[in-house]
Amino acid sequence: MNEESYLTTFQSSRGKSNIDITITNYRLLSAVVDWEITDQENFSDHNIIRYDIRQDTAPHPVLNTGEVKYKVRKDDKKAFKQNLTRLLEQKLTKTHNAGSTQTLDKVLCTRVTNEPDVELLVEEFYEVLKAACRTSFRYSRPTHVNSTHKTVREN
Repeated sequence: MNEESYLTTFQSSRGKSNIDITITNYRLLSAVVDWEITDQENFSDHNIIRYDIRQDTAPHPVLNTGEVKYKVRKDDKKAFKQNLTRLLEQKLTKTHNAGSTQTLDKVLCTRVTNEPDVELLVEEFYEVLKAACRTSFRYSRPTHVNSTHKTVREN
């Protein structure tokens, strides 16, 4: 959902980034309007993302945009968590066993704090996230609405 803006979703003394994203499915995509990053004070390094969701009953067609569509089932969530953790350890922490998720979180936090190019780290995380989705969920190019599965889109 993220749109170009002169504001970024994250800013600190180390720099600015659009690390925060808004993810939606195709059915909600056409209902979300007025997406924006606000400059409202919130006592956080992360800026507030504001958007409105239209409430109308007209069905919204799903466009075939060529984007990957993941079919997320409840049973797949455990595999996704395991795959994401494993890939984060391998790709972003440069270790193969950081231990608990709390340890992994600390290692990643340290990497974010020490990384001079936050955008590079965001890109690396995005690639890990895509790989975890591909190994955990069934996916296809969207051509029609499938109401039996929740979907997440990848640009």
